[in-house]
Amino acid sequence: MSYQPDEAPNNTIINNQVGSDKKLFRKQVDPNTQELINTVIKQGYVILENVFTHDEVDEATQELRRLASEHDTAGPASVGGRNKFEGFRTRRISSLLNKSRVFDKFATNPEVMALNDYFLDPGWLLSLFQSICIQPGEDPQALHHDDGYVTLPRPHRPFGTAIMVSLDAYTETNGSTVVVPGSHEWGPDCVPNRSEAIPIIMPKGSIVYFLGTLWHGGGQNISNNERRALTVQFCQP
Repeated sequence: MSYQPDEAPNNTIINNQVGSDKKLFRKQVDPNTQELINTVIKQGYVILENVFTHDEVDEATQELRRLASEHDTAGPASVGGRNKFEGFRTRRISSLLNKSRVFDKFATNPEVMALNDYFLDPGWLLSLFQSICIQPGEDPQALHHDDGYVTLPRPHRPFGTAIMVSLDAYTETNGSTVVVPGSHEWGPDCVPNRSEAIPIIMPKGSIVYFLGTLWHGGGQNISNNERRALTVQFCQP
């Protein structure tokens, strides 16, 4: 599958006439980024360990605590999901970029942006930014891919990408995100069994980057502690 198809002739003509061809171009890929790209092409995701310091993560955790304590910023999802898929023991605070500048750095990591420059078209957009805190006793989330709204036969190029930032270390027992490696290339009739999913294990302050075509889901939290994370989603322009 090509992740960078040739631009349609009509787009080339229009972009040239309106001047957008001067800014809508793909950047040169450095060796480190190419290694990350190769991993994503192969398995649909890549883990970037220890991207943020503990001080940066603790500042974000403290800010989430403040937002959750105020009615206007917490939002209805801060007390739990509306259904089993969202998770009755999973708390979320949405639109974080609109609520605090503390979170800016988590949405603008250079390695993530470089990956998006490869897997998405120039001019890609940020489409969602929220916290996801899975409480003890939460059930596993149904496996899914994020682009179920796309009415094109699979496999296809991703219409979006996402990252999870670990505010707590991701372990096998605290509800870490689970993924099905290679499932981003599956056809429309393939649905994974839970046994095919593996947990993302990574330290506090790390990132897992994955394509919207990858089958994944929230894990079961059988620990005694909540699992706090940020998720940022990006989409085609």
